[in-house]
Amino acid sequence: IIDYLKDKIQLKFEYHNVKCDYIEFKIYMYDLIKEALKMPKDGWMMQEGMPWLRHKKSN
Repeated sequence: IIDYLKDKIQLKFEYHNVKCDYIEFKIYMYDLIKEALKMPKDGWMMQEGMPWLRHKKSN
């Protein structure tokens, strides 16, 4: 008997790998967004050192 699927990856195994990679990607993106939205202690500053316009430190 010739096994034509000998060198092929099973779909269930491939689906599991893709699902695990996607979960890791979602966690990475969530952490990236969380870090980007984190407010600096002194508020947002421009390169010149001036505070960002229309920015309240209390918000």
